[in-house]
Amino acid sequence: MTTNFSPFCCPVCQNLLRGQVCTKCTSSYPLLDGLPVLLCEPELALADWRNRWRLERQRLQRDASRAQAGAAKAGDLTRSRLERLAAGYTAQRTAVETVLAPMLANDRGAARETLLGLRTRLPSHHTPTAYNTHIARDWVWGESENVEACQRIESLLGDTKGSLLLPGSGAGRLAFDLGRKRPVMALESNPLLALLSHRLLKGHAANVVEFPLAPLEPEHVAVTHELSAPRLAHETTVVLADVLHPPFAAGSFDAVVTHWLIDVIDCPFSQLVSTINHLLKPGGVWINSGSLAFTAPDLALNFSAAEVIETVERGGYRLEASAEDDVAYLQSPFSRQSRTERIFSFRARKVATTSWKPWVYLPAWLAGDKSSEKEPVPMLPAFATQAASVRIHAWLMGMIDGKRSVADIAAEIARQNLMPPDEATAAVRNFLKVMWEEMQRSG
Repeated sequence: MTTNFSPFCCPVCQNLLRGQVCTKCTSSYPLLDGLPVLLCEPELALADWRNRWRLERQRLQRDASRAQAGAAKAGDLTRSRLERLAAGYTAQRTAVETVLAPMLANDRGAARETLLGLRTRLPSHHTPTAYNTHIARDWVWGESENVEACQRIESLLGDTKGSLLLPGSGAGRLAFDLGRKRPVMALESNPLLALLSHRLLKGHAANVVEFPLAPLEPEHVAVTHELSAPRLAHETTVVLADVLHPPFAAGSFDAVVTHWLIDVIDCPFSQLVSTINHLLKPGGVWINSGSLAFTAPDLALNFSAAEVIETVERGGYRLEASAEDDVAYLQSPFSRQSRTERIFSFRARKVATTSWKPWVYLPAWLAGDKSSEKEPVPMLPAFATQAASVRIHAWLMGMIDGKRSVADIAAEIARQNLMPPDEATAAVRNFLKVMWEEMQRSG
């Protein structure tokens, strides 16, 4: 596995790296236990993920404590289940910290209240521990799913030789399987998944705890798995990077495989089309396979299969094959739930080179470089509205002193002319109800 920076370029300015430093913009890129970190502003990105892990770790600790407290006053069957669940939360915290250890060195944490106040969080599909079932599928019980996925991709690749890029490589099993026949560059933007697959493909072991949503048996509420790759992956390299800011020169790959990616990546599909065109050699092939469940706020971007094909063909490709298949998906033997997905696959060949620019969606004052940090933050209408709501929220929370009742707080709201008296009581009750329900969920 590659541990130097010789094949890579700077994701910020696309200049080739000399060692771990860009000779043009002087950006520097670290290694985490031999894993190249080629994210834009890597130190900021890693600090952000460390904060996210602190919140997740605290959640696991609270959940373990809640399960233990429940076990202390439950009957035998329930106590046994809750004790197993508490042990699972604790084991998961240890397992994740073991994998993330290279990223957590010299970690000094902020308080939970500070992190929550700064809205330190991720979409639910992209948290540090959102992919436990995917990890278990890749390396423990999902052999049939893994084989079927690899065979489908190999069939679409046909006689394609040379280097292959797999963006969104996840826990790494497909990269490992495809790497038996060709050099594979596995690109993953989630540090936990990147460090885990890097660790496994180097021949080291790891653990993960699976928490089925619908456990088949009481003992399946938390199932600890030992993970290991069947063999070393000499032809597979893992890199922590973002495909929308790729650390590769133009025309670096003979093939790009997107597997369960195109509908979840945070950009318009047309941007991904041009990025892959940029990365492919002339005549290279793009293989796609996975779901079509776009959820963009702009409804015009939630493409059907026909719109996907149209966009691909407009983007410098010739479509050579497409198919739809029903496949098993995350069918854990420890869960009562069983999913089948209708997936969409295609093979497209690059026949023209199109223009490309790295994906930019943030305004200049949030660009992430040193100059942007001193840019004034504009008073946008949404910010003004949020500022007012936060002040009201803080004022309401300040009214809670262990003495005032709902009626007392409602009367003060009416006195401040914030709401008519006949609406204030219901509003305060609802506010406190939401706060109480959140407390029950989060501990």
